[in-house]
Parts: sequence; C-alpha cells; structure tokens
Amino acid sequence: MGPQTVFEAKKILLLASGENKAEAVAKFIEGPITPQITASILQKHPDTIVILDQAAASKITCPPKLKERTPGRKILKWRKSY
Repeated sequence: MGPQTVFEAKKILLLASGENKAEAVAKFIEGPITPQITASILQKHPDTIVILDQAAASKITCPPKLKERTPGRKILKWRKSY
C-alpha cells in the first residue's frame, strides 16, 4: 500500500504497543516528515487516530493533550489511562 492509497482513506487508525516501538512512535509524532520514518507522512492526513500503550508512548516528550503540526489542525490527541 503506497502513500496515495493511504491518503485516500477518510480515517486512519494506527496502533502501536511495546517498548520496542517507542523510539519510532516518538519520531513519527514529534519529528519532521521524512522517508526514514514512513509513518511521519501521516502528520499531513486530516484524520489520523493513534492508539498507544504506555510502553509505546514512553519516549514522547510533548504534553499528552494535543500536538498541532499546522495551525488549527489537530493530528494527535491522546488520553493517559490509569
């Protein structure tokens, strides 16, 4: 599946779990869009939902409320579960 096919989707759901995914998840969410982190292109999709367990989210440094990539466009919102 290529980027064009992905962007034709109305909504994208990305699931990640485990500490072994933590670095890639942090780079995807907080880093620039780059071919080295394939999922980083999802920063430009208007409706991406990211579901992470605590281990996969462990290296994210932005506040766990909202991360905006472009003004007015929310790309990530997550709740911390207890």
